[in-house]
Amino acid sequence: LWAAIGAADLLSARVVKPQVARPRPCSADPVHVAYPLGCGSGLSFPSSHASDTAAAAAVFGWAAPRLSAIGVALVVLVGVSRVYLGVHWPTDVLAGWALGAAVGAALITIARLRYLR
Repeated sequence: LWAAIGAADLLSARVVKPQVARPRPCSADPVHVAYPLGCGSGLSFPSSHASDTAAAAAVFGWAAPRLSAIGVALVVLVGVSRVYLGVHWPTDVLAGWALGAAVGAALITIARLRYLR
């Protein structure tokens, strides 16, 4: 689970974000919207929160399939909250989910090939 979160965070925050360099919505239009928790720091695309939770939920859902609905609910709640708080665009969250799902799927595949033969 921690490997999924770490890999997703590394890819989103250190690899993709600097390449895209997209500002946060609150930085792009700070005058027209009040942001209850501030603007946050750094870049916007993709959402690291979204990628981390998606990767963790993928691995968690594979390890405990009967509880996977809880993981999906948390992924959706985190993603929606990032947009609601004005710290991410919807496309940031969608890209984060896709990246996290890909990382989770890769780690599940590695686990199956390496440990479940």
